[in-house]
Amino acid sequence: MVLNQSTVESKNQSGGITADTVNIININNPIPASVLSEVQETLIESTAERPYSVLLCPPSEMTEEQKNIVRQIRDSLESSNFEVFNSQNPDDGGNYPHIAEAKFIASKRYNSVIIFAADEKTLSKLSTYTYIKEDRSLSELDMPVVKINKTNDKYFENGCLRYVEDTGKVFCYEELCSNGVDKVIKYLNRRRSLNYRQDRGRRSSK
Repeated sequence: MVLNQSTVESKNQSGGITADTVNIININNPIPASVLSEVQETLIESTAERPYSVLLCPPSEMTEEQKNIVRQIRDSLESSNFEVFNSQNPDDGGNYPHIAEAKFIASKRYNSVIIFAADEKTLSKLSTYTYIKEDRSLSELDMPVVKINKTNDKYFENGCLRYVEDTGKVFCYEELCSNGVDKVIKYLNRRRSLNYRQDRGRRSSK
């Protein structure tokens, strides 16, 4: 049933409603896109100062163009008040580096982990971290991917890459080179606006 503007009449009711027009929200109509956009922008502005940590996982070897894209993303995030870290071998009492870093990911230290999928190292990270996210039910962990090198390997295409597409976001490297990295920054701003009630990435007060 469609709810529209309706008229209610009163017939000698004690303290009743006099004839008047009552506006009822039409629950069958979707909220206009302009209203949703305005609400989203308000949320983004109101959460711009909230803690949000991003870990960048670039390939081991990069071209100058790839280095430039990673640098642009890092600089743009930092100028937007994100806390940005670069992936490296963590010093964790002599443990295996990949296990130590995986534990760090699972410890809720980062809100988002951006993987630049290009080589064995980054594809290994992608496979490991998506498993951790699923195995430990870390739905709040954001894991966008910048897909640099294409692969026809069905294990990755139908596995971790499709998992990211279904649960997060995959960015096309060529598109970032052509149009800039604003799409990545806007995506993370939206994530931060929706993430402000979660504990991931927050530091405990002393």
